[in-house]
Amino acid sequence: MKEYNVKLKTILKSSVATAAILAVAAPVISSQAEAGIKNGNDNALTVSGHINRSILLLDDGSHEKLMHVDGGTANSRMRFVVSGSISDQVAVGGLYEMNMANLSGGWDNITASTDGNDRMTTNDAAFAVRRAEISFNHATAGKLTIGQTNMADNSAVSAWGGGNHSTGGASAMSGTQFIDTTAPLTDTAITVAGQLGIYDAGRGQGVRYDLPSGMPVAVAVMAEEEGAWSAGGGWSGEFGGIGVKIGVGYNSVSSTSATVESTMHGSIALNHSSGLGLMLGHGEEDSKAGQGFSGEGQAINVSYQSSDISALGSTHIRFGYTQNEDSSQAGDEANITKVQFVQNLPAGTQVHIGWEEAEYERLATKTYGDVSTFMAGVQISF
Repeated sequence: MKEYNVKLKTILKSSVATAAILAVAAPVISSQAEAGIKNGNDNALTVSGHINRSILLLDDGSHEKLMHVDGGTANSRMRFVVSGSISDQVAVGGLYEMNMANLSGGWDNITASTDGNDRMTTNDAAFAVRRAEISFNHATAGKLTIGQTNMADNSAVSAWGGGNHSTGGASAMSGTQFIDTTAPLTDTAITVAGQLGIYDAGRGQGVRYDLPSGMPVAVAVMAEEEGAWSAGGGWSGEFGGIGVKIGVGYNSVSSTSATVESTMHGSIALNHSSGLGLMLGHGEEDSKAGQGFSGEGQAINVSYQSSDISALGSTHIRFGYTQNEDSSQAGDEANITKVQFVQNLPAGTQVHIGWEEAEYERLATKTYGDVSTFMAGVQISF
């Protein structure tokens, strides 16, 4: 472990130095591209997306692995956006977004045999649908969206402007587990991603309604599958050079979950004109009587962004900490510390570097190994 940690620190220092040199010294490049497409129905079609390639070093306390991956949460994807008008007051739109063949692999810790070798899950062999939706947007009545879309409580806010890159990969790879160091050949099924977060939502199937844009607050409700529903709201403004964003969300899952009644979350983000940013978030679940415990989580992120460091594009730095309790059973605790650097470049290109360390323990087990990750990569958007 000591030798590995030394290697990790050396790689981190050299990678940050390389990115800094690239950001400051690279020549200025400009490019223009046309992505709009017109068709016979008088609708406009825009094709967009990004390709992300990264190198990931992962240590779960018992095993070490170097992987070439897609980029964690910002894995490569493609989207088709359709826009048109039914009348002067009603716009119609469609969005179809998919993950490209997922090269993130995942992390299953050990083989089924007893040799203790690590393995990655089989790469996806097909596209995975993220969003498939049709919307009708009235100028004064609001917006109605049908299909697989962002849930109404997908409303957490951020002061970070560096994009949706994984800081290190531990919390993004769905298969990454905390391993008991006294039994390193045993899968625990206790994933890093499953223990950490503030209970904000993602995407789901249903019918969503949003208040018209331009209102003092943003409010959305969504009727989901099998009786579940969600609601979310947000507000943004500025006071004395400080931008303020607030987001709240609620998700009723009683009809679809055997253990949880609902989840809720709230977050606030502050952005100072100097480039400093702060995000505070809290979330919790309301469990059914049979479960006997309810999870909760808190998160804090401190960030800085500037357009003065490099002539090529903005520079973003973020430090984050998330802490959860009672996520899987009463008395368990988990936390993760994150550091991230993103440099924007011309032609839709971003260089990203990140590190994470996650910890977990239960009342009866204190020997779960820490999960440390380092990820460095490049993303190009189109």
